[in-house]
Amino acid sequence: MEQQLVDNAAQPASLSFQTDDGIFLSYSVQGEGFPLLLVNGLGNLKEAWADTAQAFLRYFKVICYNLRNQGKDVSNHGVGYDFNRHVADLKCLISTLGINCFCGIGISTGSRLLADYAVQHPAQVRSLVLMGVSAERFATRYQVIFESWLRALQ
Repeated sequence: MEQQLVDNAAQPASLSFQTDDGIFLSYSVQGEGFPLLLVNGLGNLKEAWADTAQAFLRYFKVICYNLRNQGKDVSNHGVGYDFNRHVADLKCLISTLGINCFCGIGISTGSRLLADYAVQHPAQVRSLVLMGVSAERFATRYQVIFESWLRALQ
């Protein structure tokens, strides 16, 4: 009988961490080295970073996580919170992992989250790549867009 070898290093360990208000968010860690956080936008899950994570495994410990209200279980995640709630959630992840300093790549909401985090905790952020970052002044516009999507889905 032929034995198949499975490369477990290529499979991210899927875990969860608890935020300071008691909810659990899913995250994954792959590789070794300096921490690199990949932060997705509202329309994606941490799994959307799979190919990107693979490309960086040679150089970094790659960490991805689902933001609040993303993933399979979003019970008790709440609604109507401000953006600082996402920053506090990221702070909990970083604390859970014992990270002192990291690099980050974000897209859309993930970019804004990383930028806001860097402003509040500059000593923990070595460098950032921000793609499609938005500002608070666009929040009302995005709220209208998301509400129209919800109505269409209903």
